[in-house]
Amino acid sequence: MKKFIIGIGVVAVLLIAFFIVKPRIAESKFEKAEALFKQKKYELAIDGYTSSIAWSGKAQYYNARGLAYEALKKDAEALADFLKATEKDDAAAAYWANLGGAQRRLGKADDALTSVNKSIKLDSLNSKAFFNRGLIKATKHDFTGAIADYTKSIQLDGTNLEAYYSRANSLMNVNDFKSAVSDYDKFLGSGKESFEAYKQRGLFKNGLKDYKGAIADLSKAVAINSTDAQVFYELGLAYSNSKGLAKAMENYSKAIKLNPKYSEVYYSRGMEYLYQNNFKGSIADLSQAIKYNPKFLKAIYSRGTAKAMSGDYKGSIADFDATIKLNPKYTSAYYNRAVSKGILGMHKEAIVDYNATLKLDPKQPEAYYNRGISRVNVSDTKGACSDFDAAIKMGYAAAKEMKIIYCGKI
Repeated sequence: MKKFIIGIGVVAVLLIAFFIVKPRIAESKFEKAEALFKQKKYELAIDGYTSSIAWSGKAQYYNARGLAYEALKKDAEALADFLKATEKDDAAAAYWANLGGAQRRLGKADDALTSVNKSIKLDSLNSKAFFNRGLIKATKHDFTGAIADYTKSIQLDGTNLEAYYSRANSLMNVNDFKSAVSDYDKFLGSGKESFEAYKQRGLFKNGLKDYKGAIADLSKAVAINSTDAQVFYELGLAYSNSKGLAKAMENYSKAIKLNPKYSEVYYSRGMEYLYQNNFKGSIADLSQAIKYNPKFLKAIYSRGTAKAMSGDYKGSIADFDATIKLNPKYTSAYYNRAVSKGILGMHKEAIVDYNATLKLDPKQPEAYYNRGISRVNVSDTKGACSDFDAAIKMGYAAAKEMKIIYCGKI
């Protein structure tokens, strides 16, 4: 009986020792996993975290493993671990911030917002929570709210370069290009080589008419990734606006090769051909733009202009008809359709279009002048002289000669 009592005592001591040693083993495994995480050996770190969880299911261990899954872009697994961490410790602001980030990436925007709001309530100085809330608001197209949260995140942690990058994207959406470029400067000034950052800053510089800067940034973007058609398109625009026409055409062609249905590129290249009086090339590209976007108003109107300049007045009238159908207040379409009709001797029809032009814009001296000529051709001399007078008052010199010829005096 005495031996039995001693045996029980030994077991009790062993059990106590086990429960003392167990957390230490878990902590040791956790520390090794943390070292692997810092070395970006995420798969090995996950194995270590899993082992530490097996010894002691602390919230901290689940959260750490969730971060490793996050680094590997395994968001479903990260979400499960962050949920477990918040279940075990619902007072840790960092866990709720991490959970919100995973929920956002998985498209659970409302759940994500609830989580980050809880994180901020627990800790109003949590930079990551504000950053994640900014990302969530941007997802919901609340760009003003997103900018405010990114700004708060930066104030709390100025080393969070992703906050500068994300704020720049939201600034773009509220058309504050200058501030967006400043944020990209901070992000890229850190030495980061980011295709998206160079691309976006290049786009903004195009918008700010800093074409030299746009070319520099977009060229760096191309050096990182030469498979993005939009970058070549924007490079084409920058070269076009800085009179580098050969480079513009080269980049437009590269964009089309990458995306043969890129209607905006066909339009821009078609306009370059038009400026060079290459009407055949212009009409071909504008036709492709319309093929892939049948309601591309500027392309339809511009093709009408190219056809008129090439002498295809009937074809131009058809395109101006289509333009006006899409936009009944397109003043230039009425005016140019009237010119084409006048050249074809359709003066009554031309006068109707000049009337529409002047109704939309009464301060067009060319429209008065050309309507006067069409009125001469339908024997309305009185109306013609009135139109020439109107054009003369607006400083249109050619109308004076017509006034002398058809009205006999100035």
